[in-house]
Amino acid sequence: MFKWADTKAAEEKPNPPPLDPRTKMLKWFAFAHLQPELQKVSKEFNSFAYWMMENIPAGVEATEALRHLLMAKDCAVRAAMDRD
Repeated sequence: MFKWADTKAAEEKPNPPPLDPRTKMLKWFAFAHLQPELQKVSKEFNSFAYWMMENIPAGVEATEALRHLLMAKDCAVRAAMDRD
């Protein structure tokens, strides 16, 4: 078929809704790979991340809030690792 024939069909298709960038971030809240004592710390952040996804409407501020939660989780896990 001719290339120009496919162009018109593509233009008539509606654009798919944009993906929520927060869904990609959820993978960073996984905790099963951590040692048991670190899982306890990380699991709480995982629970709150999923709570945020369900209860806070998507948007720029919601994505930023999740990003800050991720940074806080990383700090808390590192702090728990530093416990000697």
